Amino acid sequence: MRGNKEARPTPAPAAAEADAASAVLRSKDLLPEILLRVGLPTCLVRAAAVRKRWLRIARDPAFLRRFRERHPPRLLGFYANVCTSTGPQFMPVSQAPELATTVRRASTLDDFGGHFYINDCRNGRLLVTVAVAGADHFGTRVLSPLQPTRGTVVLPPAPRLQSKDSQRWFFLPEDDSEDGAISVEVKYTQTGLEAQVRALESGIWGIRTNAAVVLTEAPQSEVQILPPVHGKIYMTFYSVQSHHEGILELDLAAARISVIPLPDRVRTYNFRLSCGEDAGLSLVHAEGSLPSIWSHIRSGNGAHDWVVLGDTIRVHEAWNRDDDVLMSEVDSNLEYVFMWMKVNRLLISMHLRSKTEKAYDARNFPNL
Repeated sequence: MRGNKEARPTPAPAAAEADAASAVLRSKDLLPEILLRVGLPTCLVRAAAVRKRWLRIARDPAFLRRFRERHPPRLLGFYANVCTSTGPQFMPVSQAPELATTVRRASTLDDFGGHFYINDCRNGRLLVTVAVAGADHFGTRVLSPLQPTRGTVVLPPAPRLQSKDSQRWFFLPEDDSEDGAISVEVKYTQTGLEAQVRALESGIWGIRTNAAVVLTEAPQSEVQILPPVHGKIYMTFYSVQSHHEGILELDLAAARISVIPLPDRVRTYNFRLSCGEDAGLSLVHAEGSLPSIWSHIRSGNGAHDWVVLGDTIRVHEAWNRDDDVLMSEVDSNLEYVFMWMKVNRLLISMHLRSKTEKAYDARNFPNL
């Protein structure tokens, strides 16, 4: 007669899963890879608060560099001037529940007053121009709607324009200094263009760069100017007489303006530029209802070239209505593009990776 052997008890499935999860979380190699794949920086902050070991991983500079490469800053939304007396209105594009509180803060501008114009937005801060009561000039302010405790920073007035024919733009500095700003003054001449860049540091507007460029014909108007990125400012120009367009690169360190030719297949000024810290210079051009994305490449000998990224994109809102799209804006990370349809009066935002579209009534955006 065969003796009975005691069977080894089988661990419960839940206990086995818990043991496996615990082993993974104790692994020095796997845990950083798991934390690297959390969806949002807010999730990483919450995870870092669980244990000291997780915190040490999350604040390691090498880990943070990898996390930023994998999760570049997402576009929370955009501000637009609307046909009301309430001033700029925030239009969220992110639907992530974790960002709901941040969206509400960005939407609350009542504390700053409604009558102002937004010049630039960088890392949650706004550089705005306001009318100063009893003064013959406009004032410049820095608002921090995402961090209300910072309050409003009042910047000293910039020097007067050098010429009545000059135009000026204000931007936030690249180093995110609390009380800094950049002023770009552009003057068109008979032979080209002159630019003067001033930087606000310690309350003083000092001249940073003076540069000029000679063009084959004098430009009559600018189409777009980008904030400084890696010490360079990009702007487009347009000649009304010959319908000629081009891109100018202002190198702040070298005090030099260079001309970058457009891609051969871009024959109209229905395009917008984008330049981010990691993405480089890009161009989004539209023909009919079909945008295309171009990336700028500079060879070792200084020659300029463009490569098209992916296939031509179809804007279904415009395609279905037999309408054309006009380029409005592209965010700095080349994540979202904004277009509007002139006939149907719709503003379209498109997430470029997923091709997801959202339509807004363009009659509420008179300045687009």
